[in-house]
Amino acid sequence: MATSSRSSAAAGKASQPKRFGSETPRIFTPPLRPLTRETSRGFECIEFAEEVLDIQLLPWQKWLLIHALELLEDGTFRFRYIVLLVARQNGKSTLMTVLSLWRMYVDGAPLIIGTAQNLDVAEEQWQTAVDIAEAIPELAAEIAESGGIVKVNGKKTLKLTSGERYKVQAASRRGGRGLSGDLVLLDELREHQAWDAWAAVTKTTIAKAFAQIWAASNAGDASSIVLRFLRKLAHLALGDPDGINETGITEDPAEIVIDDDEDDDAEPFVDDEDSLGIFEWSAPPGCAINDRNGWAQANPSLGYTIREKELASAARTDPEWVFRTECLCQWSEGTLEGPFPP
Repeated sequence: MATSSRSSAAAGKASQPKRFGSETPRIFTPPLRPLTRETSRGFECIEFAEEVLDIQLLPWQKWLLIHALELLEDGTFRFRYIVLLVARQNGKSTLMTVLSLWRMYVDGAPLIIGTAQNLDVAEEQWQTAVDIAEAIPELAAEIAESGGIVKVNGKKTLKLTSGERYKVQAASRRGGRGLSGDLVLLDELREHQAWDAWAAVTKTTIAKAFAQIWAASNAGDASSIVLRFLRKLAHLALGDPDGINETGITEDPAEIVIDDDEDDDAEPFVDDEDSLGIFEWSAPPGCAINDRNGWAQANPSLGYTIREKELASAARTDPEWVFRTECLCQWSEGTLEGPFPP
């Protein structure tokens, strides 16, 4: 009888359709017009990934590249600032690597700057790009013979014969100063608890018409002041779909979440909100931790590289707000540090 019950349970599970993550983010800045090869360079980037790098991007990664690389009528990128929010281990690093190599090899962007609050994270992403470039003969042939690959800590650089470079910089008040970046990658922006590093590295793009700043992260907490500000401003431009701006809104958007002495670093967003795009894969507010549709909304790689059983295990063993932040990409109103997280 027990064997029959187990068999029935197994058959029931087998009959359930496989659940896949959401290709489209729950919250995103909509395009200005239909996205085609004429209105987005994302299609080029996807082709480069698949045909040159031999990397098969996931549906959500393709969707994001097409939308984030949208073009204006004058041929420049619509978004100067891109905020990508997604649960942990969904492949944002792979996406950034593809983007970096495409900008270098195809687009001819003179300087890519990779940074993260933990320098090891940025260096590991840089190393992945180097390994891929060295492994593909046609890419390896374009690496400069002299100084093409510098692996000295704090000075890591990939340089092509035509001059394009990919450098790693520390996320500090001095990081990136003196450089002029065309693509800036900020990984785990949730860890930025002050504006110093943001101010230093993002200002490297001011003189570049085709520059973009990509800030990727999972959800933050009360201490994530930079990511929190950008997210609130982007949500505000979309009509505040989650109601995160219901308290504290003033006539000046820069005052929503930052103090008076920090206004200078946030000021560009006040004048040109349309240059900020948000793409947020997250479970909706009020979602139960065992809501598998919520899992799919926050984990677009579900069914491809992430299995439901791993998320189910985490939901059973993690403290609630650890699971919500890391796996559902939901924000905590307190801080998750210390012995008594919310």
